Amino acid sequence: MKIRPIDAENQDEQTLVAERMRLTLEEVMGAERGGNYYSMEWLRNRLLQHLDPEQSTAQVFVAEDADDGIQGHTIVRVEQDEQGQPFGLYSTTYVVPEARRRRVANLLVEAGEEWLLAQGMRRLATDTARGNGKLIHLFERRGYHVVLKTEEMLRLQKDFA
Repeated sequence: MKIRPIDAENQDEQTLVAERMRLTLEEVMGAERGGNYYSMEWLRNRLLQHLDPEQSTAQVFVAEDADDGIQGHTIVRVEQDEQGQPFGLYSTTYVVPEARRRRVANLLVEAGEEWLLAQGMRRLATDTARGNGKLIHLFERRGYHVVLKTEEMLRLQKDFA
């Protein structure tokens, strides 16, 4: 499995990642609610914002298998908290069901951590639905802990020295 930045010029890769952003929502929120939460146009535009350095400091990583193509992705970006302090945020992580339990998500999170640390971030986080046990477990195994809970969501965070 090779982890690499998305080809920012490849519209097929962009479309695939946007479609899988939708699948993430469907898995976490349920097919009807997640499928209708954002339009495909909105998801694609959001992805393009992450690829435009004038709009965000971000990176989109894909996990590519030589035989089966892109098996997953993660999107990371530099954000600011309520006090204006920068931190690294995983905005989405997805692995196709057939590739799960093969360390693909772990490799994607690791690539995201390396990139965010190289950007000078020492606090990394992800926000997810409280019912997204798989993602919560993945991040907890990597040393992240819950720092914020709302009725539907929670934030996991890890501080680096």
